[in-house]
Amino acid sequence: MVWIALGMTCWAQSPEPSGATAEQRTVVVATKAVPPFVDVDDRGQVSGISVELWEAVAADLDLRTEWRITTLPDILDGLQEHRYDAGIAAITVTAERERRIDFSHPYYATGLGIATATSGNAGWLGVVQRMLSWGFFRIVLGLVTMLFVVGGLVWLAERRRNPEQFGGSSTAQGLGDAFWWAAVTMTTVGYGDKAPVTLVGRVLALAWMFTAIVTTSVFTATVTSALTVGQLESMVRGARDLPHVRVGVVQGTTGQTWAAERGIAAVAVPSPEEGLASIEAGALDALVHDRAVLRWLVSRRPSDLVVLPDRLDRQDYAIGLPEGSELREPVNQALIHHLHEPAWDRTLTRYLGD
Repeated sequence: MVWIALGMTCWAQSPEPSGATAEQRTVVVATKAVPPFVDVDDRGQVSGISVELWEAVAADLDLRTEWRITTLPDILDGLQEHRYDAGIAAITVTAERERRIDFSHPYYATGLGIATATSGNAGWLGVVQRMLSWGFFRIVLGLVTMLFVVGGLVWLAERRRNPEQFGGSSTAQGLGDAFWWAAVTMTTVGYGDKAPVTLVGRVLALAWMFTAIVTTSVFTATVTSALTVGQLESMVRGARDLPHVRVGVVQGTTGQTWAAERGIAAVAVPSPEEGLASIEAGALDALVHDRAVLRWLVSRRPSDLVVLPDRLDRQDYAIGLPEGSELREPVNQALIHHLHEPAWDRTLTRYLGD
């Protein structure tokens, strides 16, 4: 009977790193701040979706938790080196990580998402950038070309009969005067300092006046569209746009791996919060990160940030465990129990709203 009792309780005995008592095993659980899955307050207290799930599992297994707040690389290294008994945050199961550590059953399925701004780069910075774009330059170049053509034709018609206004002391001055006349006529300013006197010149002037009305309307509409379309729609509409814009990823995450595997040049940022701030500041156009985290962060920022509906790559969150951990089977059994409880759905709704 003694051996049977020992066998029933052997999994709860404390290994060297955990420092447990005979009554209740203490496990060292590594985590990091990844709201809403793990949030860390100023006193170092943890809360969030993953924390509540682990505490429910630990209660079932009669475990006392000693939290260690660290970084994702240290969580993975610590589990591989058996410095931690478990790791939980928003840890995605990947083949590379599976070669280093064990995982529990997944407890949350999400995917990589794209956060961007509805205005691409909002504010005056975005307006200036669009004014310096090739599309805007082509519009201006076309208008200047038209002014030179009309001005040149009027100069040819007027230079002999009307040298005072369109002749000047040189060809360059005469063409400059004609260009000036074409510009002020198009804008309906019409200073009256220059006017054609020949029949051909006046016919050209009349034709240019009517043409200028249409040209000005088209030019105004085109420029307005070029400067404001970005304020109505995001310049990033999906994954196909990412190779052509400034993309941010969080250092050491699956988002960084995903971008690198697809040849997308991306800027690594320390956290998703800093990536979103870079979009708001106009330094980045998009951030690739876990979609559930992005949605939660964006919903709490008073800005024009949005998370696109695309799910780039499936992400399964699980509890990380050292290779060969005796906790794996008990943790999995407790997980399965809690994931099918109504309380789990209420927890997700409370944090994520869906």
